[in-house]
Amino acid sequence: MSLARLQKETLTNLPYYEERVDLACAFRWTARLNMHEAVANHFSLAVNDGGTQFLMNPNQVHFSRIKASDLL
Repeated sequence: MSLARLQKETLTNLPYYEERVDLACAFRWTARLNMHEAVANHFSLAVNDGGTQFLMNPNQVHFSRIKASDLL
């Protein structure tokens, strides 16, 4: 098994994988459109019906560098 395949399989096992990918894309697209402010801004996404669990970006990571696996 190649390392690239192993990494992809590991990533797809992350909780809320599709949501992580979508949110990471939103961060990167926002940076691409220059609609971000340094590293102190944030997006969050509620991942449960009660709205008590969220995915959000880690502090001090530029929007253009956020990956799905970085989201907390």
